[in-house]
Amino acid sequence: LKGEAKLSILDKQDGEIMDSLKAFALSSDYDDPSIPNHVLTPLSYSPDPSGAMKLLVDIGTWSTFENPHTLTWTLFPLEFSEPQLKSARSLVYEPPTDELSNVRADLTRLPVYAIDNQSSRDIDDAISIIEIKGEEWIYIHVADVTRYVKPKTENWELANLRCSSIYLPHRSYPMLPNPFQNKLSLRPNSLGVYTLSFAAKLRDDGSIEKFSILPTRIGNVINLDYESVDAILGEQELNLELTDIKSKHFKDLKKLEEISRIRRSYREKFEEE
Repeated sequence: LKGEAKLSILDKQDGEIMDSLKAFALSSDYDDPSIPNHVLTPLSYSPDPSGAMKLLVDIGTWSTFENPHTLTWTLFPLEFSEPQLKSARSLVYEPPTDELSNVRADLTRLPVYAIDNQSSRDIDDAISIIEIKGEEWIYIHVADVTRYVKPKTENWELANLRCSSIYLPHRSYPMLPNPFQNKLSLRPNSLGVYTLSFAAKLRDDGSIEKFSILPTRIGNVINLDYESVDAILGEQELNLELTDIKSKHFKDLKKLEEISRIRRSYREKFEEE
């Protein structure tokens, strides 16, 4: 039986049957005979865990490349419930009062470079360089999750339980529900993306002379992948027409590369000691 015929026998909304089918697919020790006898065999699937997994893939419950090992994790649910997603959407559309609004710096005009994989969806850090009163300052911007997620709330506990997003070859499991991920991702935004910025002025040898930590909003985000940055840094300034990046950005990236080399050399001295 294929397509609609399968669904007429196996209702995906029948939670008890679906739970038993998943349990049978994930464990060879699951000894409920009703799954092979009354579900798999009538649907012409092999009466074993591999047959159960194939059925779950065919009806769209699991993806073709689902990793069964992750499905046995019991520390926390891998998927967020609909009430949790609804709560996240509500906070994104009607966020709480910004408790740091009086001190949050408006950096929405500052060019900010977010460098990550081309396929990355949750871009949560970026870098920039700015001259202030004749001094060059490096800024590292990190998405300010606390703008939407407050301590001791349900979303706080969800993030605390996961600790970080989980990236696997077949899919990723975000630390927070997707509405937060989409809102906090560092991308061009005229209204500004809320961030926490770490600013530092380095000495000529790469040591930190001054630093500051401040809440900010950024908006002029230039998203680049690693390959593009490598290509840009390898080009001469005369060949900038070959890229879509402005001369100012090219100079910023070259300067950041130079500073990173100096800083890396400084840190390596201590690693050798």
